[in-house]
Amino acid sequence: MRLVAKPGDSLYCRLSVNTQLLSRVFHLLKVNKNNFRPPPKVDSSVVRIEPRNPLPPISFKEWDEKNFKTFQALQGTRTQSDDMDAAMLGDTTNDNSMPVDLAVETDDIDDTDMEMQGP
Repeated sequence: MRLVAKPGDSLYCRLSVNTQLLSRVFHLLKVNKNNFRPPPKVDSSVVRIEPRNPLPPISFKEWDEKNFKTFQALQGTRTQSDDMDAAMLGDTTNDNSMPVDLAVETDDIDDTDMEMQGP
């Protein structure tokens, strides 16, 4: 499970890092997919997330920027399976089946509202 994954685990990801930075995460129990109607394709889990108090003394803006840069760098390290996935998806850039609204205004968005804020 990604929330409780540790470094070196195949499920360890940005979600793991950020969640564990700000909280303690405990896996409580696994819930079989057959307990749901209709059953999903995957099993579920129950987790407990306890916020860290006090929060780590870090700059959340700097943390987010470094996380993003690391993510972008990792995107450059493609594997053969990534290439196969791209080949199966084909060229979707010329897909006209979904209309795009080019009139959307983005100038009204204040970038400071999007930054991760500490308490």
